[in-house]
Amino acid sequence: RSWDLRLVVCTKTEQPTPFGILTNGAQDPETSQSISWLSGIATSAAKAQVKYSENADLSGAAIAEGTSEIVTFVQSTSGDALRVNRVTVSGLTAGKTYYFQVGDGTESGWSEINTFRTADASAKSTDFFILGDIQSTNTVYLSRALTELAKQPYDYDFAIQTGDAIDQVAEYTKYWVPFLNIVNAGSLGGTDLIHALGNHEYYGDADGSISGAIYDLPQSAQNSWYTMDYGKVSVTVINH
Repeated sequence: RSWDLRLVVCTKTEQPTPFGILTNGAQDPETSQSISWLSGIATSAAKAQVKYSENADLSGAAIAEGTSEIVTFVQSTSGDALRVNRVTVSGLTAGKTYYFQVGDGTESGWSEINTFRTADASAKSTDFFILGDIQSTNTVYLSRALTELAKQPYDYDFAIQTGDAIDQVAEYTKYWVPFLNIVNAGSLGGTDLIHALGNHEYYGDADGSISGAIYDLPQSAQNSWYTMDYGKVSVTVINH
């Protein structure tokens, strides 16, 4: 008896430093923060850490640990493999700005310093913006939109990405790299980004596990849902 067997070999994609750092939506945004990023398998250890402090120079920093897993982006005849790292920092104070670095615990493995701000339920207003249906390798207009948002006189409490951000999630270099070069903790000023999954997030990834890992989602399966509350706004996400 014999069988036909097709194998796709995924390359250990080079990524010398932490890449695509995201401050994601959190289910307890007043006291916790979800942070995720990618790193190369050959250039990072299988450990995820966030060093954080209320001081810009990270003096008195604490370290939170999370998970690091290898995620594959499988196309028809080839693929990419990277580490996806996720950390939830807890025990934070509401309405505070924190400074942080991500890394694998090695001295040379730390990222640049970024910021995030915890939610404050007692604030008089809740400000947010929405990004929708991005799915393009041409990020000129997206970059321009984020630049204009940064000029506005608001301290955004969160943002929503409504789905179909990535046209083909299994194509890391073509789609994920341009997107994460533009949409990241640095360009968003540490604003929490709540992600919904559209039909394109399931092309080549039926259970949404790739997007679920990169965005550190509570749920990623089709038709799954979850709720996040920021100040005076409650957001219910239905993945479709």
